[in-house]
Amino acid sequence: MASAFLTLLAGAIVLLCFYLYRTYTYWQRNGIPVGKGYVPIAGHILSVIFMRRNIKDVIQKIYDDHKQHSMVGFYKATKPLLIVREPALVKVVMQSKFSNFHENGTKIEPDLDPLLAKNPFFTYGEEWSAGRKRLTYAFSNVRLKTLFIAVSGVCKKFEDFLNRRLKSSNKYEVELKYLFSKFTGEVVANAGLGIEGLCFEDKVHPNAFDEISRSIFMPNALQGFLTIIMLFLPHLNRLFKMRFIPKEMDRFFRRIVAENLELRHR
Repeated sequence: MASAFLTLLAGAIVLLCFYLYRTYTYWQRNGIPVGKGYVPIAGHILSVIFMRRNIKDVIQKIYDDHKQHSMVGFYKATKPLLIVREPALVKVVMQSKFSNFHENGTKIEPDLDPLLAKNPFFTYGEEWSAGRKRLTYAFSNVRLKTLFIAVSGVCKKFEDFLNRRLKSSNKYEVELKYLFSKFTGEVVANAGLGIEGLCFEDKVHPNAFDEISRSIFMPNALQGFLTIIMLFLPHLNRLFKMRFIPKEMDRFFRRIVAENLELRHR
Protein backbone atom coordinates (compact mmCIF):
# COMPACT_ATOMS: atom_id res chain seq x y z
CA MET A 1 0.00 0.00 0.00
CA ALA A 2 2.75 2.41 0.98
CA SER A 3 4.80 1.55 -2.09
CA ALA A 4 1.81 2.14 -4.37
CA PHE A 5 1.21 5.53 -2.77
CA LEU A 6 4.87 6.48 -3.15
CA THR A 7 4.79 5.39 -6.78
CA LEU A 8 1.72 7.53 -7.46
CA LEU A 9 3.26 10.46 -5.61
CA ALA A 10 6.50 10.17 -7.56
CA GLY A 11 4.56 9.96 -10.82
CA ALA A 12 2.53 13.05 -9.91
CA ILE A 13 5.70 14.98 -9.06
CA VAL A 14 7.31 13.97 -12.35
CA LEU A 15 4.22 15.05 -14.31
CA LEU A 16 4.09 18.35 -12.41
CA CYS A 17 7.76 19.03 -13.10
CA PHE A 18 7.29 18.22 -16.79
CA TYR A 19 4.23 20.50 -16.95
CA LEU A 20 6.08 23.37 -15.28
CA TYR A 21 9.10 22.87 -17.53
CA ARG A 22 6.97 22.93 -20.68
CA THR A 23 5.00 25.93 -19.43
CA TYR A 24 7.95 28.10 -18.43
CA THR A 25 10.12 27.35 -21.44
CA TYR A 26 7.42 28.40 -23.91
CA TRP A 27 9.10 31.64 -24.97
CA GLN A 28 12.58 30.13 -25.06
CA ARG A 29 11.33 27.37 -27.36
CA ASN A 30 9.93 30.03 -29.68
CA GLY A 31 13.13 32.08 -29.68
CA ILE A 32 11.67 35.06 -27.82
CA PRO A 33 13.38 36.66 -24.78
CA VAL A 34 11.51 36.46 -21.50
CA GLY A 35 11.52 38.76 -18.50
CA LYS A 36 13.47 37.72 -15.43
CA GLY A 37 11.99 36.97 -12.03
CA TYR A 38 9.22 34.51 -12.79
CA VAL A 39 8.46 31.66 -10.39
CA PRO A 40 6.56 28.39 -10.90
CA ILE A 41 2.76 28.65 -10.69
CA ALA A 42 2.73 32.45 -10.17
CA GLY A 43 4.90 33.43 -13.13
CA HIS A 44 5.81 37.13 -13.03
CA ILE A 45 2.82 38.19 -10.91
CA LEU A 46 3.77 36.86 -7.46
CA SER A 47 4.27 40.41 -6.14
CA VAL A 48 0.92 41.41 -7.69
CA ILE A 49 -0.88 38.52 -5.99
CA PHE A 50 0.48 39.65 -2.62
CA MET A 51 -0.40 43.28 -3.52
CA ARG A 52 3.17 44.51 -3.17
CA ARG A 53 3.26 45.85 -6.74
CA ASN A 54 0.86 46.87 -9.47
CA ILE A 55 0.70 44.82 -12.67
CA LYS A 56 1.52 48.01 -14.58
CA ASP A 57 4.84 48.31 -12.69
CA VAL A 58 5.70 44.66 -13.37
CA ILE A 59 5.09 45.03 -17.11
CA GLN A 60 6.87 48.39 -17.21
CA LYS A 61 10.03 46.89 -15.68
CA ILE A 62 10.06 43.99 -18.14
CA TYR A 63 9.50 46.47 -20.98
CA ASP A 64 12.34 48.75 -19.85
CA ASP A 65 14.75 45.85 -19.29
CA HIS A 66 14.47 44.73 -22.93
CA LYS A 67 15.05 47.91 -24.91
CA GLN A 68 17.26 46.01 -27.33
CA HIS A 69 14.43 43.61 -28.31
CA SER A 70 11.36 44.17 -30.48
CA MET A 71 9.24 41.97 -28.19
CA VAL A 72 9.50 40.18 -24.87
CA GLY A 73 7.50 37.44 -23.22
CA PHE A 74 6.22 37.16 -19.68
CA TYR A 75 4.00 34.80 -17.70
CA LYS A 76 0.73 35.72 -16.07
CA ALA A 77 0.67 32.79 -13.67
CA THR A 78 0.93 29.85 -16.11
CA LYS A 79 -0.24 31.76 -19.18
CA PRO A 80 2.39 33.09 -21.61
CA LEU A 81 1.75 36.66 -22.80
CA LEU A 82 3.67 38.86 -25.21
CA ILE A 83 4.75 42.50 -24.84
CA VAL A 84 5.36 44.14 -28.23
CA ARG A 85 7.89 47.00 -28.14
CA GLU A 86 8.69 47.91 -31.74
CA PRO A 87 6.29 50.54 -33.21
CA ALA A 88 6.18 48.80 -36.60
CA LEU A 89 5.10 45.54 -34.94
CA VAL A 90 2.56 47.38 -32.80
CA LYS A 91 1.03 48.76 -36.00
CA VAL A 92 0.86 45.27 -37.49
CA VAL A 93 -0.81 43.89 -34.35
CA MET A 94 -3.31 46.75 -33.99
CA GLN A 95 -4.15 47.23 -37.68
CA SER A 96 -3.26 44.86 -40.50
CA LYS A 97 -3.21 41.62 -38.45
CA PHE A 98 -5.58 42.54 -35.64
CA SER A 99 -7.88 39.60 -36.43
CA ASN A 100 -5.06 37.33 -35.23
CA PHE A 101 -4.42 39.32 -32.04
CA HIS A 102 -7.85 40.37 -30.81
CA GLU A 103 -7.66 38.19 -27.69
CA ASN A 104 -6.07 39.81 -24.66
CA GLY A 105 -4.69 38.35 -21.46
CA THR A 106 -7.81 38.79 -19.32
CA LYS A 107 -11.04 36.83 -19.57
CA ILE A 108 -14.28 37.57 -17.74
CA GLU A 109 -16.79 34.82 -17.02
CA PRO A 110 -20.09 35.88 -18.71
CA ASP A 111 -22.18 33.88 -16.23
CA LEU A 112 -20.64 35.73 -13.27
CA ASP A 113 -20.21 39.23 -14.76
CA PRO A 114 -22.59 39.58 -17.72
CA LEU A 115 -22.20 43.38 -17.85
CA LEU A 116 -18.41 43.45 -17.77
CA ALA A 117 -18.21 40.55 -20.21
CA LYS A 118 -19.74 42.85 -22.86
CA ASN A 119 -16.88 45.33 -22.49
CA PRO A 120 -14.85 45.43 -25.75
CA PHE A 121 -11.65 44.97 -23.73
CA PHE A 122 -12.87 41.55 -22.60
CA THR A 123 -14.59 40.23 -25.75
CA TYR A 124 -13.20 38.23 -28.66
CA GLY A 125 -14.03 37.25 -32.22
CA GLU A 126 -17.51 38.02 -33.56
CA GLU A 127 -18.69 39.40 -30.24
CA TRP A 128 -15.82 41.89 -30.24
CA SER A 129 -16.58 42.84 -33.85
CA ALA A 130 -20.26 43.47 -33.03
CA GLY A 131 -19.32 45.53 -29.97
CA ARG A 132 -16.87 47.58 -32.01
CA LYS A 133 -19.60 48.42 -34.53
CA ARG A 134 -21.90 49.58 -31.74
CA LEU A 135 -19.17 51.77 -30.28
CA THR A 136 -18.30 53.21 -33.69
CA TYR A 137 -21.93 54.24 -34.14
CA ALA A 138 -22.11 55.61 -30.58
CA PHE A 139 -19.13 57.90 -31.27
CA SER A 140 -20.24 59.30 -34.62
CA ASN A 141 -19.78 63.04 -35.22
CA VAL A 142 -23.40 63.83 -34.39
CA ARG A 143 -23.33 61.86 -31.15
CA LEU A 144 -19.97 63.31 -30.15
CA LYS A 145 -21.44 66.81 -30.46
CA THR A 146 -24.27 65.74 -28.14
CA LEU A 147 -21.77 64.27 -25.68
CA PHE A 148 -19.72 67.46 -25.83
CA ILE A 149 -22.79 69.46 -24.75
CA ALA A 150 -23.34 67.06 -21.83
CA VAL A 151 -19.68 67.26 -20.76
CA SER A 152 -19.78 71.07 -21.00
CA GLY A 153 -22.75 71.02 -18.62
CA VAL A 154 -20.77 68.89 -16.18
CA CYS A 155 -17.86 71.36 -16.38
CA LYS A 156 -20.28 74.14 -15.40
CA LYS A 157 -21.49 72.09 -12.41
CA PHE A 158 -17.87 71.44 -11.47
CA GLU A 159 -17.08 75.15 -11.60
CA ASP A 160 -20.14 76.04 -9.52
CA PHE A 161 -19.23 73.37 -6.96
CA LEU A 162 -15.73 74.82 -6.53
CA ASN A 163 -17.05 78.38 -6.35
CA ARG A 164 -19.43 77.40 -3.54
CA ARG A 165 -16.55 75.85 -1.63
CA LEU A 166 -14.36 78.93 -2.11
CA LYS A 167 -17.10 81.43 -1.33
CA SER A 168 -16.62 81.65 2.45
CA SER A 169 -12.83 81.68 2.93
CA ASN A 170 -11.44 81.63 -0.61
CA LYS A 171 -9.70 78.37 0.35
CA TYR A 172 -10.68 74.77 -0.27
CA GLU A 173 -8.43 71.86 0.66
CA VAL A 174 -9.33 68.60 -1.06
CA GLU A 175 -7.71 65.43 -2.36
CA LEU A 176 -7.54 65.68 -6.15
CA LYS A 177 -8.36 62.00 -6.63
CA TYR A 178 -11.59 62.50 -4.67
CA LEU A 179 -12.41 65.69 -6.56
CA PHE A 180 -11.88 64.24 -10.01
CA SER A 181 -13.74 61.05 -9.13
CA LYS A 182 -16.75 63.34 -8.69
CA PHE A 183 -16.15 64.92 -12.09
CA THR A 184 -15.70 61.53 -13.78
CA GLY A 185 -18.79 60.12 -12.08
CA GLU A 186 -20.90 63.06 -13.21
CA VAL A 187 -19.61 62.80 -16.80
CA VAL A 188 -20.40 59.07 -16.94
CA ALA A 189 -23.85 59.62 -15.45
CA ASN A 190 -24.75 62.62 -17.66
CA ALA A 191 -23.08 61.72 -20.95
CA GLY A 192 -23.14 57.93 -20.70
CA LEU A 193 -26.41 57.14 -18.94
CA GLY A 194 -28.40 60.35 -19.40
CA ILE A 195 -29.09 60.83 -15.67
CA GLU A 196 -28.08 63.27 -12.96
CA GLY A 197 -25.05 61.91 -11.14
CA LEU A 198 -25.66 64.00 -7.97
CA CYS A 199 -21.88 64.15 -7.48
CA PHE A 200 -21.71 67.92 -6.94
CA GLU A 201 -24.34 68.26 -4.23
CA ASP A 202 -23.40 70.35 -1.19
CA LYS A 203 -24.05 67.34 1.03
CA VAL A 204 -22.95 63.86 0.02
CA HIS A 205 -25.95 62.19 -1.58
CA PRO A 206 -26.34 58.44 -0.90
CA ASN A 207 -27.28 57.89 -4.55
CA ALA A 208 -24.40 59.96 -5.94
CA PHE A 209 -22.79 58.12 -8.82
CA ASP A 210 -19.27 58.47 -7.43
CA GLU A 211 -20.34 57.11 -4.04
CA ILE A 212 -22.08 54.10 -5.59
CA SER A 213 -19.12 53.28 -7.83
CA ARG A 214 -16.65 53.60 -4.95
CA SER A 215 -17.26 49.95 -3.99
CA ILE A 216 -15.61 48.88 -7.27
CA PHE A 217 -12.86 51.43 -7.72
CA MET A 218 -11.85 51.79 -4.05
CA PRO A 219 -12.11 48.26 -2.63
CA ASN A 220 -10.84 47.14 0.75
CA ALA A 221 -7.88 44.77 1.12
CA LEU A 222 -10.01 41.62 0.86
CA GLN A 223 -11.84 42.87 -2.22
CA GLY A 224 -8.53 43.89 -3.76
CA PHE A 225 -7.13 40.39 -3.22
CA LEU A 226 -10.26 38.79 -4.70
CA THR A 227 -10.05 41.13 -7.69
CA ILE A 228 -6.48 39.99 -8.33
CA ILE A 229 -7.65 36.37 -8.30
CA MET A 230 -10.47 37.20 -10.73
CA LEU A 231 -8.22 39.03 -13.19
CA PHE A 232 -4.97 37.10 -12.95
CA LEU A 233 -5.96 33.62 -11.73
CA PRO A 234 -9.22 32.95 -13.62
CA HIS A 235 -8.94 29.17 -13.17
CA LEU A 236 -9.30 29.71 -9.40
CA ASN A 237 -12.19 32.07 -9.99
CA ARG A 238 -14.06 29.33 -11.84
CA LEU A 239 -13.90 27.38 -8.59
CA PHE A 240 -14.84 30.20 -6.18
CA LYS A 241 -17.26 31.96 -8.61
CA MET A 242 -16.49 35.52 -7.49
CA ARG A 243 -17.93 38.58 -9.24
CA PHE A 244 -15.95 41.65 -10.28
CA ILE A 245 -19.07 43.85 -10.25
CA PRO A 246 -21.12 43.36 -7.05
CA LYS A 247 -24.73 42.25 -7.48
CA GLU A 248 -26.09 45.52 -6.10
CA MET A 249 -24.01 47.46 -8.64
CA ASP A 250 -25.23 45.19 -11.43
CA ARG A 251 -28.84 45.81 -10.37
CA PHE A 252 -28.19 49.56 -10.15
CA PHE A 253 -26.95 49.81 -13.75
CA ARG A 254 -29.73 47.59 -15.08
CA ARG A 255 -32.36 49.64 -13.27
CA ILE A 256 -30.96 52.92 -14.61
CA VAL A 257 -30.88 51.66 -18.20
CA ALA A 258 -34.38 50.16 -17.91
CA GLU A 259 -35.79 53.43 -16.54
CA ASN A 260 -34.09 55.40 -19.33
CA LEU A 261 -35.54 53.13 -22.00
CA GLU A 262 -38.99 53.39 -20.45
CA LEU A 263 -38.81 57.20 -20.41
CA ARG A 264 -37.74 57.32 -24.05
CA HIS A 265 -40.56 54.99 -25.11
CA ARG A 266 -43.03 57.38 -23.51
